[in-house]
Order: sequence, then C-alpha cells, then structure tokens
Amino acid sequence: MIKAAFVGIMILLMPSLALTEPILTITCHEPKGKRMEYGVLPNEHIDAIVKKKAPPKPRLRTVDDGYTGVTVTFIIDSAAPDKMTYVWGDTAEFEPYKNAARQFGIKVPAPAAQHAVIMVFNEELISTIEQGPRYAWLNSFFPKLGVAYFVQHEYRHFGSDAWNVQISLFARCEFAWKDHTPVPRVK
Repeated sequence: MIKAAFVGIMILLMPSLALTEPILTITCHEPKGKRMEYGVLPNEHIDAIVKKKAPPKPRLRTVDDGYTGVTVTFIIDSAAPDKMTYVWGDTAEFEPYKNAARQFGIKVPAPAAQHAVIMVFNEELISTIEQGPRYAWLNSFFPKLGVAYFVQHEYRHFGSDAWNVQISLFARCEFAWKDHTPVPRVK
C-alpha cells in the first residue's frame, strides 16, 4: 500500500513527456527569399592565391535563396510553452548525395530538432529567437495571414577570410491550434 502511494505521488510530481501536448503546430512550405553576403569567401581567396593575384576586396553579393521541397515543422508544447521546437525537413535534391554516402557505409542522420525562445506570443504574431556564438535566427509567424518570415544573421570565419551572411525568407504556413488553448505568457 505504501509503495503504491509513493508511486502515485511520484507520478504526480515528476514531469512526464507522455503528458505533454502540442499547444500549436505550424507547418511551413518551401521558404523562399534572398541571401546577402558581405566579405571575402574562402574560394575567392584561394582562387587569387592560385592565380597569383592580389587578395580580393570584400564585396556584397545578393542571390535568390530558399528551400525547394522542404517542409518545416514548428511545435510549441505544453511542457515548455516559452520555447519552440522545430525541424527543417530534407529536400529531394540531396537524396543522390545521401544515397552515395550510404553506399560507402556512412550513416546519414535525420534532420536535427532545433530550439528557439519565444519572445512574442499572441494570436496575431509569434516571434522566436535562436542564438549561437556567431549567429542569430529570428522567426516571426503571422497566424491570421498564414505566413512566416525567417531571418538569419551569421558571421563566418575561415582562415584569414571573414564574411557576413544575412538570409531573409518567407513561407506559406498552416497553424494547428489545440482547442481552447490560452496564449502562454512570455517572460
């Protein structure tokens, strides 16, 4: 009897992943936009050395960017309503490379889940930030419009070369709210 009571109390006191539920699931399709880079890329520096030219000067490049064929899934869970977990899916264009790696016995991992802190959460806007030592990702979701905006700022350094990358993408999204879910308070 005492053992059963102890187990019952522990179940109530210990958080369980089995008891968590998604508050919101967001599915975004094929983010597209622009990439801007400023600096000297390593291949430009190496090319100048090989051709015995002067080192290249930093410059600004702008190109179309995006994730063709990728569906990104974002989840806000009841166990951590101040955080968002997300996974960028694979694209068909990488399948030949992954298959070649598998033929050589190289294990190809599934896309890794990433985590961001929720800064704003209401019915009109949800904004998150993920930061690392040399980058920041800002994601903003607009549930009533059915879109999301993703921005990345990153500093890259390789040998004597350094450059900055800024990516700005939009995507169409579906928002699946849990019924009658109150909007979590953001710290």
